[in-house]
Amino acid sequence: MKKSLHILADFFDCRCDKSLLIDSVLLRKEMKQVISGVGFTAITSAFHRFKGGGGVSGVYILAESHCAIHTWPEKQSVSFDLFFCNYTKDNSRKALRAFNALRAIFQPKKFIKRELRRDL
Repeated sequence: MKKSLHILADFFDCRCDKSLLIDSVLLRKEMKQVISGVGFTAITSAFHRFKGGGGVSGVYILAESHCAIHTWPEKQSVSFDLFFCNYTKDNSRKALRAFNALRAIFQPKKFIKRELRRDL
């Protein structure tokens, strides 16, 4: 049974408040709510805002793997790397709920999502 779902996603023309794309504190808070809201366990995180009007890169290390985000405010775009694994149960539904929660937050006009089932 494949128990790991790795989601790679790109959101384009996001209609969210622009502050979410440039404020590392706000972005960290939103990501934490999504992670805990679907039942994953955050262990630690690191977020960095780039100077000169740049975006934010951040990652949460989870008991179930990781959740990384990169924003491009000048393009109103966001990229995600969401990997949720578990040896004892399938976390795929939780992973998809996390993706859908992020989609609701960023409100992209269009997105590309790739799913990789990993048998770990």
